[in-house]
Amino acid sequence: MKNISGASIEKTLIISMMSGKTKSITIISDYTSKILITRINNTVDAINNSEFFYLVNSTGIIYNNLTGFINESQFLSIINGENTDIITFVVNSFFTELTENEKNQINSIHEKNNVFTLMPTLTNKNVVLFAIYKDVSYFSSASVEMKGDKDVVLAAVRKHGESLEFASDDMKNNKDVVLTAINNKISSFRHASDEMKSDKDVVLATVRKDGDYLEIVSNDMNGDKDVVLAAVNNKVFSLRHASDNMKGNKDVVLSAVRKNGDSLQFASDEMKGDKDVVLAAVRKNGDSLQFASDEMKNNEDDVLDAININRSSLIYASSKMKNKKKVVMAAVRKNGYALQFASDKMKDKKEVVMAAVRKNGYALQFASDEMKNNEDVVLTAVNNNWSSLIHASSKMKDNKKVVMAAVKKNGYALLYASLNLKKDKDVVLAAVEKEGNAIMHAAIEMKAEKDIV
Repeated sequence: MKNISGASIEKTLIISMMSGKTKSITIISDYTSKILITRINNTVDAINNSEFFYLVNSTGIIYNNLTGFINESQFLSIINGENTDIITFVVNSFFTELTENEKNQINSIHEKNNVFTLMPTLTNKNVVLFAIYKDVSYFSSASVEMKGDKDVVLAAVRKHGESLEFASDDMKNNKDVVLTAINNKISSFRHASDEMKSDKDVVLATVRKDGDYLEIVSNDMNGDKDVVLAAVNNKVFSLRHASDNMKGNKDVVLSAVRKNGDSLQFASDEMKGDKDVVLAAVRKNGDSLQFASDEMKNNEDDVLDAININRSSLIYASSKMKNKKKVVMAAVRKNGYALQFASDKMKDKKEVVMAAVRKNGYALQFASDEMKNNEDVVLTAVNNNWSSLIHASSKMKDNKKVVMAAVKKNGYALLYASLNLKKDKDVVLAAVEKEGNAIMHAAIEMKAEKDIV
């Protein structure tokens, strides 16, 4: 450490830049007993709190000039008198003498003593900046002059973007200030001037961080293609906040549905009837067909294309399409469970039901009663999924051929057999051979059979 005594004694502070470059600044002080010497060898000698407060504020260091060179924790470690690694300071001007009153103000801020009451009286910008650094909430009580000072406002919004709320109208209309605030806290956009909410650079910066802010931009901006594309690329459902013209823009809508097909619901009627758009939506989310135009839901080729892309699309097809054998067959061949969305007429068609249960045996539950009583259908179902026996008719549950097929797949299928077949030695033996514990589902008299137990 170097000692300074007497008035106006010049010393040199070596500033070691993060880039490795060095810079010498002549400093003058008559009240601090030590100065911070930063050496090129990445070492630093710390000074105590009160001395550093005076040193920082008497140099005219503006905190916003530090941004990009040191981080907050580094700055705090010096203020708290801790040893730290190399710290970079950007010196805004030579030492400026503080009055005794200003020194007292700094101490009051440091001690957090009635600062909100003190703030409106502060006229030294560096003292105000020091207060903001200590606690940005103090900015809300700053004088009108300080709230209109760009350096002060920038320091505040860098600490907390929402501080823009307390800035002057001129600062709320300053592009640099507003962009800085948004970069720190996206919600600060709400406090920007109407002119800034119409500024394309500002709006783009905002919607790129949160597309939902498209809702509160100016009307001309929610109709700007670049802005809307940026918004939907961030949050796809922000399409709902776009202008009617943009909701009808194919490029914009395609961009949205390719990220989430359900965004089709916010598109224009024209786009909901555009095959490219709808199929792109269905490709991303099968349920998106529900938002397509009625014309598309009733067009056989369009519905078939949708089903080929996503097997669940039949649910949103028109009643006419759900009654079309070609359409329903395409759906159940992809997913047997699609049978549940077919018309009653199709659920009673053996060819349709057979296709469904071949794909998913449990789809038998959606077949007509007549089909649940059809031996070919039920056999096909249990061969695919033994548990589908539960959905067979009572007659089929008493059909030895059907039940034998089921228990040979899994002995526990005996649970769903008729009481008559639970007494059948052949059936029970087949079940137990597959799964020993299946005996619990046999008739009581079978549990005593030596050949079985």
